[in-house]
Amino acid sequence: MSQNGLRAHQIEAVDAVLRYLQLPARSPVPEERLRCQVIAATASGKTRIAAVAAQRLNARRVLVCWCRRRIC
Repeated sequence: MSQNGLRAHQIEAVDAVLRYLQLPARSPVPEERLRCQVIAATASGKTRIAAVAAQRLNARRVLVCWCRRRIC
């Protein structure tokens, strides 16, 4: 564990989210806002990944959704 107590795969995921949501300098935020989806295995820390990414982005709002029904 290192940064903020994150595991290596979580650090990699946070970095990927930040790269994906990065906007070019001086560009406006799209009307539909910035959106991203994190797909990872059960108990891999998706909520923690989202929380750290939101903190680093200084996000004002974050929506975390999950499905309790079996998809497959």
